Amino acid sequence: MTSSPVLFFCYVIGLLLLFFVLPVGVVCRLKVPKWTKGLLAFNYFALIVILFVQIGAAGSLFAANKVAKRNLTTLVRVLRDEPDTKVVKALEQYLAHDESSYFLLSEQFPEPAEKE
Repeated sequence: MTSSPVLFFCYVIGLLLLFFVLPVGVVCRLKVPKWTKGLLAFNYFALIVILFVQIGAAGSLFAANKVAKRNLTTLVRVLRDEPDTKVVKALEQYLAHDESSYFLLSEQFPEPAEKE
């Protein structure tokens, strides 16, 4: 993000003021019953949590999509050049791999050096 810890600290404080302190101040100044203020505050913080989870999921899907595209281009290249048994063995490792981390086929089949 930034190289300075002071700037990072200021950024975090600014985010806290914007998303937590300011809405609490606004809700507390409303002239409505306390239960309505509580419901408004609950809905606001639930919205913040839902947005945080959605942004995290979208980022994870973006990374998975990027890895899948890279694996697909590697697979197309390898299917043209390599023998079938070597490709099948690598695909079996790919399918047996844990889903929590990404498996790159380009590690099994590195790009050939460009010939000039």
